[in-house]
Amino acid sequence: MSATYPLILFVCSVSLLAGRAAAGPAQGVVGAKDPRLAEVRALYGRDRWPSGSRRAGFDLGAAVLEGYAGARPAGLEGLVTRRFQGTRKGDRGFVVELRVGDTVAEAQEQLLSWLASASTPERVPRARELGVGVGELGFVGRSRYGDDHPEWIAFVRGNVALRIVARDLRSAGRPRLGAVARALDLGVAAGRLLEPDEVVEHPLITRLACARGRAVAGERLRIEVAAEDPLGGIVRFFWHLSGPATGYMERDEQGAWWLHTTGPGELKLTAVAVGSGGTFTRRSLALVLEDD
Repeated sequence: MSATYPLILFVCSVSLLAGRAAAGPAQGVVGAKDPRLAEVRALYGRDRWPSGSRRAGFDLGAAVLEGYAGARPAGLEGLVTRRFQGTRKGDRGFVVELRVGDTVAEAQEQLLSWLASASTPERVPRARELGVGVGELGFVGRSRYGDDHPEWIAFVRGNVALRIVARDLRSAGRPRLGAVARALDLGVAAGRLLEPDEVVEHPLITRLACARGRAVAGERLRIEVAAEDPLGGIVRFFWHLSGPATGYMERDEQGAWWLHTTGPGELKLTAVAVGSGGTFTRRSLALVLEDD
């Protein structure tokens, strides 16, 4: 694979993610109780994987990759994801998935889950076998377009797990994921190392409230929410709504969050705060929506 890699920069600011909130299951993630994990654990010698050092986190939302435009990050269950698109005409893009664990074992279990979700039953080659020196351990999902254009690359460095997935390999302008993986790994490696007695800090949701606990389905309700980031960077909010009541969250131009209620019943509204280090905190409130 190419020995060059794009420039990666990091910037910090304090903001909340704007726009409509949506939630969905993570793609390519295998549940902790899936029987395939035991098979994959044995296939890849999980018990013999090297153990790296923990870091405070990794700010995927602040990453800037030369030649690619990054979209707003999104939040899935336990993962931060972000799409990147090539800036030159015809260039394709990729998706980066991030998991910051409280422990090294958590990050390695995420890597194992990604391996279990691979479409091939055969052993996926290690990244270093193909000349991609990233993390303490990495793997490459090969494609028919050659080793310079794999389908995905996944690796761990300490308690940080990353997977880069190509969005379209059928056309010209395919992304060189090896170069992208090296650049992201440099960003992870530059992060602050934690002392053995330090814990990975998570954002703190300081307020989650609605002026009314009961409303009529069809109303729009203001949701007050605030959070603090332990690293002094960006805090982003994502939302999970569980019924039987239905609705969706949206943020207006002034930065206020609103719950649009669409169906009656009990509703559990969960705010998911993602700190600049990639760690999550959840807090919920219960509402009752009456039929109009």
